[in-house]
Amino acid sequence: MGVTVTMSAEAPWSTPRLPDGLTADQIARAAQVRRQGIAEGAGGFFASRVVMPAGLVTDPHHHDHSELIVVLDGSMEFDGGGGPVVLSEHDSAVIEAGQVYGFTVGGHGVEFLLVRTALATSRLAT
Repeated sequence: MGVTVTMSAEAPWSTPRLPDGLTADQIARAAQVRRQGIAEGAGGFFASRVVMPAGLVTDPHHHDHSELIVVLDGSMEFDGGGGPVVLSEHDSAVIEAGQVYGFTVGGHGVEFLLVRTALATSRLAT
Protein backbone atom coordinates (compact mmCIF):
# COMPACT_ATOMS: atom_id res chain seq x y z
CA MET A 1 0.00 0.00 0.00
CA GLY A 2 1.09 3.54 -0.54
CA VAL A 3 0.42 6.95 -1.99
CA THR A 4 2.17 8.51 -4.95
CA VAL A 5 1.91 12.29 -5.28
CA THR A 6 2.83 14.13 -8.48
CA MET A 7 3.40 17.88 -8.36
CA SER A 8 2.38 19.43 -11.67
CA ALA A 9 5.18 22.00 -11.60
CA GLU A 10 7.74 19.20 -11.34
CA ALA A 11 6.23 16.65 -13.75
CA PRO A 12 8.12 16.43 -17.06
CA TRP A 13 6.55 17.15 -20.45
CA SER A 14 7.18 14.91 -23.45
CA THR A 15 5.76 13.84 -26.79
CA PRO A 16 3.77 10.60 -27.06
CA ARG A 17 5.37 7.21 -27.69
CA LEU A 18 4.73 6.32 -31.32
CA PRO A 19 4.03 3.00 -33.01
CA ASP A 20 6.26 1.79 -35.84
CA GLY A 21 5.38 2.45 -39.46
CA LEU A 22 4.11 6.04 -39.26
CA THR A 23 4.35 8.42 -42.19
CA ALA A 24 6.33 11.66 -42.01
CA ASP A 25 3.02 13.56 -41.71
CA GLN A 26 1.86 11.44 -38.78
CA ILE A 27 5.20 11.92 -37.01
CA ALA A 28 5.02 15.69 -37.58
CA ARG A 29 1.49 15.83 -36.13
CA ALA A 30 2.55 13.79 -33.09
CA ALA A 31 5.40 16.24 -32.47
CA GLN A 32 2.76 18.94 -31.81
CA VAL A 33 1.32 16.98 -28.87
CA ARG A 34 2.54 17.78 -25.36
CA ARG A 35 2.11 15.15 -22.67
CA GLN A 36 2.82 15.61 -18.96
CA GLY A 37 3.24 12.37 -17.02
CA ILE A 38 1.09 12.11 -13.90
CA ALA A 39 1.16 8.39 -13.07
CA GLU A 40 3.57 5.94 -14.62
CA GLY A 41 2.12 2.71 -13.26
CA ALA A 42 1.50 3.74 -9.65
CA GLY A 43 -1.57 1.91 -8.38
CA GLY A 44 -1.94 0.30 -11.81
CA PHE A 45 -2.65 3.63 -13.54
CA PHE A 46 -0.88 5.33 -16.41
CA ALA A 47 -2.12 8.91 -16.57
CA SER A 48 -1.11 12.10 -18.29
CA ARG A 49 -2.24 15.62 -19.01
CA VAL A 50 -2.34 16.11 -22.79
CA VAL A 51 -2.35 19.42 -24.70
CA MET A 52 -3.01 19.57 -28.47
CA PRO A 53 -3.25 22.52 -30.85
CA ALA A 54 -6.35 23.58 -32.76
CA GLY A 55 -7.23 21.49 -35.80
CA LEU A 56 -4.88 18.60 -35.04
CA VAL A 57 -6.24 15.29 -36.36
CA THR A 58 -5.56 11.92 -34.74
CA ASP A 59 -5.94 9.06 -37.18
CA PRO A 60 -8.28 6.20 -36.26
CA HIS A 61 -6.38 3.88 -33.92
CA HIS A 62 -6.85 1.53 -30.98
CA HIS A 63 -5.03 0.30 -27.90
CA ASP A 64 -4.82 -3.06 -26.16
CA HIS A 65 -5.95 -1.44 -22.90
CA SER A 66 -8.93 0.65 -21.79
CA GLU A 67 -8.66 4.39 -21.28
CA LEU A 68 -10.59 7.36 -19.97
CA ILE A 69 -10.42 10.83 -21.52
CA VAL A 70 -11.72 13.83 -19.53
CA VAL A 71 -11.65 17.18 -21.35
CA LEU A 72 -10.25 19.92 -19.09
CA ASP A 73 -10.31 22.82 -21.57
CA GLY A 74 -11.18 23.34 -25.23
CA SER A 75 -12.91 20.70 -27.34
CA MET A 76 -12.54 17.82 -29.76
CA GLU A 77 -14.77 16.14 -32.31
CA PHE A 78 -14.51 12.55 -31.11
CA ASP A 79 -15.52 9.54 -33.19
CA GLY A 80 -15.60 6.18 -31.44
CA GLY A 81 -17.41 4.43 -34.27
CA GLY A 82 -20.92 5.71 -33.66
CA GLY A 83 -20.44 8.98 -35.52
CA PRO A 84 -18.73 12.16 -34.36
CA VAL A 85 -19.67 13.88 -31.12
CA VAL A 86 -18.19 17.10 -29.72
CA LEU A 87 -16.55 16.71 -26.31
CA SER A 88 -16.07 19.98 -24.41
CA GLU A 89 -14.90 20.99 -20.95
CA HIS A 90 -15.69 18.29 -18.35
CA ASP A 91 -17.07 15.83 -20.94
CA SER A 92 -15.52 12.38 -21.01
CA ALA A 93 -15.18 9.20 -23.04
CA VAL A 94 -14.41 5.71 -21.79
CA ILE A 95 -12.78 3.68 -24.54
CA GLU A 96 -12.59 -0.08 -24.16
CA ALA A 97 -9.52 -2.05 -25.22
CA GLY A 98 -9.52 -2.69 -28.98
CA GLN A 99 -12.12 -0.01 -29.82
CA VAL A 100 -11.10 2.08 -32.84
CA TYR A 101 -11.41 5.82 -32.37
CA GLY A 102 -9.98 9.13 -33.53
CA PHE A 103 -10.65 12.81 -33.11
CA THR A 104 -10.10 16.29 -34.47
CA VAL A 105 -9.14 19.03 -32.03
CA GLY A 106 -11.49 22.03 -31.87
CA GLY A 107 -10.73 25.61 -32.88
CA HIS A 108 -9.18 26.63 -29.55
CA GLY A 109 -7.12 23.50 -28.95
CA VAL A 110 -7.77 20.92 -26.26
CA GLU A 111 -6.34 19.91 -22.91
CA PHE A 112 -7.43 16.61 -21.40
CA LEU A 113 -6.67 14.11 -18.69
CA LEU A 114 -5.86 10.67 -20.07
CA VAL A 115 -6.02 7.68 -17.71
CA ARG A 116 -5.00 4.25 -18.97
CA THR A 117 -4.99 0.81 -17.42
CA ALA A 118 -1.64 -0.12 -19.01
CA LEU A 119 1.40 1.47 -20.63
CA ALA A 120 0.37 2.94 -23.99
CA THR A 121 0.52 0.67 -27.00
CA SER A 122 -1.12 2.19 -30.08
CA ARG A 123 -2.02 0.60 -33.38
CA LEU A 124 -3.41 2.41 -36.40
CA ALA A 125 -6.72 1.10 -37.67
CA THR A 126 -6.40 -0.73 -40.96
